[in-house]
Amino acid sequence: MSIGKSRNPELSTNIPDGIKSDYFQPLEYGDPATYFPVLGKIIDEAAANNPDDVAVIDIDEKEYTFREIHEKIDKLAAGFLETGCTPGSKICICMPSRVEWEIAFLAALKVGIVVPADDWVPPDTTKYIIDHAGIKHVVCLAGKAEELVNSGVQDVTFITVEGTTGDSISFKELVSKAYPSEMQEKLDGIMENQATTDTVFILYTSGTTGRPKGAMLTHSNIAYNMSETARYLEMSRVTNDKVHCSPPFSHCFGNIFGIMSAWYSGIPLAIMDKFDPRRAVEQISRLELTITYGTPTQFRKMLPFFEDPAIYKNRTFRTGIMAGEPCPPKLIKKLAEDVGSDIRVIYGLTEASPGTNCTRATDPPEKKWTVGRAYRGSVVRIEDPLDGEPVPHGEEGEVVIYGPGVMKGYYNAPEKTALVTSKLGGLKTGDIGIMDEEGYLIISGRIKNMIIRGGNNLYPVLIESRMMQIPEFLEKAESIAIVGVKDDMYGEEVGAVVKSRKGDKPWSPQEFIDICFENSQGDNPLLSHEEVPRYAFIDDIEIPVSGRNKVLKNKLTKRVIETVQERNIQKTKPTALQK
Repeated sequence: MSIGKSRNPELSTNIPDGIKSDYFQPLEYGDPATYFPVLGKIIDEAAANNPDDVAVIDIDEKEYTFREIHEKIDKLAAGFLETGCTPGSKICICMPSRVEWEIAFLAALKVGIVVPADDWVPPDTTKYIIDHAGIKHVVCLAGKAEELVNSGVQDVTFITVEGTTGDSISFKELVSKAYPSEMQEKLDGIMENQATTDTVFILYTSGTTGRPKGAMLTHSNIAYNMSETARYLEMSRVTNDKVHCSPPFSHCFGNIFGIMSAWYSGIPLAIMDKFDPRRAVEQISRLELTITYGTPTQFRKMLPFFEDPAIYKNRTFRTGIMAGEPCPPKLIKKLAEDVGSDIRVIYGLTEASPGTNCTRATDPPEKKWTVGRAYRGSVVRIEDPLDGEPVPHGEEGEVVIYGPGVMKGYYNAPEKTALVTSKLGGLKTGDIGIMDEEGYLIISGRIKNMIIRGGNNLYPVLIESRMMQIPEFLEKAESIAIVGVKDDMYGEEVGAVVKSRKGDKPWSPQEFIDICFENSQGDNPLLSHEEVPRYAFIDDIEIPVSGRNKVLKNKLTKRVIETVQERNIQKTKPTALQK
């Protein structure tokens, strides 16, 4: 295979001198992650190697081979060129996960820059992304095109699925059309002139605290991440692996961990357009899928169906990725013991393309509750958020990423890029973490969400994780969200907002607080005294989440404070401390 400009032998040395630790794992010269062609050629190679194997299982469970999908990819790429795209053009995909999403995504990688957009957000958010990125082509459902036009989107070519509207062009027609051979030659020429350092993705963050920012990822960023992720999951055609993907394709969880890792490995990807726990487990069993991805909340919802032998008949689910929220050790243990799945916990963020840390199959049991060690070729360092100096093992600081997965920056936002760049050029994540002496990372929380109670720094994400290790809560709570509530004496108190599995209020606020207090006592308490909440809302306040299932902490904090004020709710002490 000719790789043109795509060789990138310096990838493994993309780390400042002097910061590699004793547990740094280098990428060796010639390793696949250091010697990749551009993504379009990876797609071509996968199709050439596995032409008659199943590549995609669509939402209706219709199967498509690599040859069938590859033909549609090249036809759509030619269609992009025919309708005005040029090398480097930005192509937005805005629709639910489905086979057309994957085809559009892989075709766009060959021609220009992909800009995924969540299909569930308000149209003005999508309009902002289209305007900010300078997008001229949008692939979407016909109804979404009408919605975007009505919101003021102009001068855009719409390529629509499930019909057409106005001046839109039919997706179906473009992937069915016969193109002259010169068009394929033009497409090959475009890929030959691409370099691995070229931007190929602009992934806009969710923007829960303001306008979304577009993280620019390169061919090499994604090639590095997809190959390392596939390696840690031991994806293989030899073992008949098949991936189940419920995270949306508009998120890096879906498009890089899902689509790209599966294509790189030459294995099928089963698509879910909307997460439903029972349907997910039924599909995993029926199709004998071996790998699945999800958040802890999604795995908690699937667990009862995995434990039901009438639903989960074919026990093929051997591993997967759990990420996006604190991952409770007892949930990971139950999946291992009751379901037979050795889950990998991954830490990362969009700006790191996305994975940076992962637990391994060889990790000792006591390390399974961490987020693992850094990917090979990367350094994850804990730094003082004020001066950027490294902090000792076992002490909290900001998690900073160095290595080949780090983005080029935010698109058209140098000032925002500067805010997340460390003095040595690393990516400042805004997460608080602790590194042990063996290089395992523990995430404590977010700097901006920290609660300060009586001078003590408390991290909601860590409290949430510890609470979900309490057996009563693991069994009956679907989710727990921790926020700070202003307090005259201590500055802030801990407030817990709980959503139960059945919505039946299994505890009163007093009972919930008492259980927390009980778990703050003894020799090995799960919670510190300061972490025991003084406010608890059980199925009483809706926990707002984004379309990507992230808790909107600012909105939730506002709701809690308003509820406390409107109802004149007073602090609740544990019963044992009441006199």
